[in-house]
Amino acid sequence: MNPIEEDIRLTPLHSQFGVEVHDVDIRDVTESNGYRHFTLNLMGNMLWHTDSTFLPVPALANILAARVLSSTGGETELVSTRAAWRDMPTRLKERVRNSVFGHRLAHSRARISPELAKQPGITRWADQRWRAVWPNPVNGTESLYIASHTFAVDDLPAVESQAL
Repeated sequence: MNPIEEDIRLTPLHSQFGVEVHDVDIRDVTESNGYRHFTLNLMGNMLWHTDSTFLPVPALANILAARVLSSTGGETELVSTRAAWRDMPTRLKERVRNSVFGHRLAHSRARISPELAKQPGITRWADQRWRAVWPNPVNGTESLYIASHTFAVDDLPAVESQAL
């Protein structure tokens, strides 16, 4: 195992539904060109995204914890999808409110490398379809559920989906 891989620990989690969930093991993307695909996949994480929209059970929450701090760089940018929805122009809100978005990990990874997008570790999940707007179950505040993994809007042609 190389030093980069040694620092990655994949810990099983138990969701609120009692299902054991494992983080995506990006080391299994391919045996050949391992470093190349590993690095490309990490680059894919630099695209703006909401975590796990491509999985059958999306993440309920994410926790960021620094294990090693760099003296330069390393900034993580966060955005509120609640604020994005709240501030979205009314006309656009009306257009997407009842939409369903298709999510696919290979879609975001193809933006980094078409070769990476074809790897078994990237293509192993079926496309997921999620409502575009999710209400908070406690307070009802709505948020936009979108990611770099979003590749389609149901009932719209591909070109129009990408433009939206």
